[in-house]
Amino acid sequence: MKWWSVRLGVAAIGSTLLALGFASAASASFQESCFTDTSDSVTACFWQDYLYDGTGYDVTNYHFELTRHDSTVQITSAVVHAGVLGKSESGKSYNEATSKTWTDPTTGVNHFLTPSWSGVYIVIPDGSTLYQCGNLFVTLHRGGSTWSFHTPHNLCIGDLFAFPPPSG
Repeated sequence: MKWWSVRLGVAAIGSTLLALGFASAASASFQESCFTDTSDSVTACFWQDYLYDGTGYDVTNYHFELTRHDSTVQITSAVVHAGVLGKSESGKSYNEATSKTWTDPTTGVNHFLTPSWSGVYIVIPDGSTLYQCGNLFVTLHRGGSTWSFHTPHNLCIGDLFAFPPPSG
């Protein structure tokens, strides 16, 4: 049975920042998508972690964890793709993409990609085609068969459909 879920979370750190003397507070948030391949052999959970300061979003990292349900299946690779299109709060334009590949990734541990624009708050106005998005693509092997599966939906701040679909 193939399934997926998306979850959003928020952990306010604003009071701590205010207590330390920072004028504006940011809140830490995340998006999560968990999905299983068509053979029910592997479940992947993929996260986008970010900070929001009331104006812009700072995507701090993308990470994933794999769970193997069938010991006869080999996880041959996992690829995280991430991209940004927008302007920083200071007005600098960003149009970048990055990816990272893991060969034979270990199950039960988090694998991280920190994008080069991490630490920069990108302004994503409602209704715009600007984004900070990521997706995960996993390749499996058993016997003579190889197959892949990916995030059913990109994890995005901004326009979900502006970011390219996942590919190996």
